[in-house]
Amino acid sequence: CNLCPIDFYNNKEAADSCNPCPEAKKTLAEGADTADLCVYLDTSGRPVSTLSTKLLVIGICAAIFIVAAWILIGLYLYWWYMGKTFKKPK
Repeated sequence: CNLCPIDFYNNKEAADSCNPCPEAKKTLAEGADTADLCVYLDTSGRPVSTLSTKLLVIGICAAIFIVAAWILIGLYLYWWYMGKTFKKPK
């Protein structure tokens, strides 16, 4: 049983040939046994995880939105309280 070379995978046991990774994807080492091990690489050769990057951006945007909403609510309540507490005499 031979290992598939880099940029190839074999998802069948005892197969004599290996399948190339889909276009623009690469494996990090020999012996890939599933197409899931074919990944996109950045310019430095590290794998690019598109799902985790998207989740990170969504999480950061959600956190910024929540913080901004709480600040605005706090300011509104502060101004409302100050307006009720310190009314100008007539």
